[in-house]
Formats: sequence, C-alpha cells, structure tokens
Amino acid sequence: MTVEIADKRTDETRALLKNLDEVVKEWQKFDYSSAYQDNDLKQICLNFDRAKRRFGSTSFFIVIFGPLKAGKSTLANVLANDYVSPTGFGIETTRRPSLVMGSNEHCIEQYFSTDSDINNALRQFRVKKSDKAPHSEMTDDIKKKFRNEFELVYDYLREVGNEEEFQKYIHIKRLDLNEKNLKEVLTGDFGSGWEPLFTAIRCKKSELLNNKVVIVDMPGLDGTHSNWKEDPIHEWVIQQADYFFFCQSSVAAINMETKDFIRDIVGPKSSRPPIYLIQNIFEARTWQPQKVQQADIDQQRDDGAERLKNILEMQPRTVGLNLGKAWDGKNAPDKEWLGQTKFPEFEKDFVETLNSERSGIHENNCVKNLRNKIEEAEKILTQLHG
Repeated sequence: MTVEIADKRTDETRALLKNLDEVVKEWQKFDYSSAYQDNDLKQICLNFDRAKRRFGSTSFFIVIFGPLKAGKSTLANVLANDYVSPTGFGIETTRRPSLVMGSNEHCIEQYFSTDSDINNALRQFRVKKSDKAPHSEMTDDIKKKFRNEFELVYDYLREVGNEEEFQKYIHIKRLDLNEKNLKEVLTGDFGSGWEPLFTAIRCKKSELLNNKVVIVDMPGLDGTHSNWKEDPIHEWVIQQADYFFFCQSSVAAINMETKDFIRDIVGPKSSRPPIYLIQNIFEARTWQPQKVQQADIDQQRDDGAERLKNILEMQPRTVGLNLGKAWDGKNAPDKEWLGQTKFPEFEKDFVETLNSERSGIHENNCVKNLRNKIEEAEKILTQLHG
C-alpha cells in the first residue's frame, strides 16, 4: 500500500515556474539597503522564493479539524498506527496543534521562536478564553514575524527550507515519544515559559506517513483554549493544507464555532482543498439484530454528510467509522475488531485516491499559494507607491 510520489506538472506550471525563477533571480540582485522600504521589498522577494520552493516539496499535508471530543486524536492515532495524540474523557486532550510525520526517528520535536515578542503573543492567544487580557490585539509587526516564522518551520518540515535562516530564528527541543511526554506537550497547562510555534511527532510505524503524508492534528474548535478566531496558527495551517479530514461525532451537533470555522477559515468551495467527512460512529442499540444496527450506522453517516453538505454547498466524500473500535482493533492480537469497522477498506481507498489525485491537488494548492503571494506583493507595492 504505497502512495506514489511523481512529478506530473502541467506544461503551464513548468512555464510559470521558469518565469518565476527568473523574477526571483533578478530581485535578488537588488541592493535593498539603499531603499527606504527595504524590508517590505525583501519580504516580497522572500515570499516569491518560498512559493517557488513549495512546488518542489513532496510532502502532503492532511489537516484534521472538528469540534471538541469528536475523535480527532483517535483518528490521528489510527492513521499513524501509533499513539501520537493524547486521548481521554472529560478533558481537552489536544490544546496545542501537532504535526505527525513518518521518520526514522521516534521522538517529539518542539519548535520555538527565539523572539520573546512572538512567545509572549503565543502565550496570550493560547490561554484560557476567560483569562484572556482585554484589548489584546496583534500588531502588524507581530503578524509579519508570526508569518515569517511559521513559514520557516513549514519549509523545514517540507524539506525545502533555508537551513541557515531556520537556525537563526527557530530553536528545536527534542523529547522521547511516550505517553507522558505527549500529554505534557499537547495537553499540559500553559505555564510562564516559552510556548512552541509547532510540535512535530515523528514515528516509524505507518506506511502512509512514511510516504511523505503529514497529519496535522488541530485543537477542538470549541474548546476553552482553542481561540481559533485569534490564534494565528489556525488560519495559517488551513492555508497550507493539501487535504482536509473533518472529524465529527455522531453524538454531537455541528455547533456554531464549527460552522463559522468552515465558512470563514476553510473558505469557499472554489478555493478550498478537497474535504473528507470522517463521521465517528456511535454503535448503540447493540441489543437489536445486526441488520437494524447496520441501518443505524448508515443513518448516522448519511445524516452527517447532509449536514456538512448544507454548510459546504457541495457533497463531501464521507465515511462512517467507529474510531475507538478501530484503534482497539489496531492493538488487538487479532484484527477482527479492526475489520468490523471497515477502516482497512477506507485506508486502502484513500491511498488509491492519493495515488490518482495527489500531484494535481498539490500543484493546484501551490498555484493558489503563489497567487496569494502575488496579491500580497501588489498590496505592498501599492502602499509604497501610493
């Protein structure tokens, strides 16, 4: 079960990259030190160079999002075939975003900014909502710093980054991958120390991850610490997504926080990456005949798809899975439980989908990212020249 990674760029994209490469080379010749707006002009050049390098990445980012206690962490664990995201009852188990990656190592990496202003802002955005200081807003300068450092970590993880620049602004802390450390870095309280930009979980067990698929596990949208409307990482991560897994529990309604997030952040259907609804099935009425139980499962899946369709204004790909049972099945001596959940069929079908669609999805997202950089450059140049 291997995801093929191939260069299948269209002729139009090849021509675009050739022209972009020439533009970047010309801009890099300029002496920005003599320009009053040197920082803005250098940023334009850097943005174009990053957009160009993104085309060369073979990584594929799948962002898992959804409301609190929907099963997002369990989904990440099942996909990774490893315990990479804390789970539990009655608490917010994922309070910080994490990126789950295939690796020869088995460890946790935390990426910290070396800039105290960035750290202070991160801690403010991620405190409990009721404890948030009034009138705290992000300045334009902090926004630029955030974006630059997010991009540095992102390029590093996609293996298309500038190593020297990365080491200048980012510090990495490594820990052993175990349940205790996972809980501490993803669930632990926000103390007075430094707050990471990202946390990466590197593991060896998943063939899907070992084929350059990265799972991004996001905090619950309606949690007490999520602050998705203010913490800049949510919007930024969504902009980098190649694919979405929307995880929704059958025993919970799609609340207003989730609706707002899909509409405001995930974006209109014309510009969003593909989205897959993972309906976390609640197997009730076990006293009923198997036929009745299966009809109930099918109804949960179909009802979830219809609700999401009304928000997205399109029919999402949909699967109904009992994620808890799938995780127990992964760890059971025999795979009977796992087979009962239909997860192996879903995993096989999704890998086949990636084989046929991955290159096109990646190219489309890179082109969209480049267009965004061009629009940003136009705004900057307009401001500079009136």
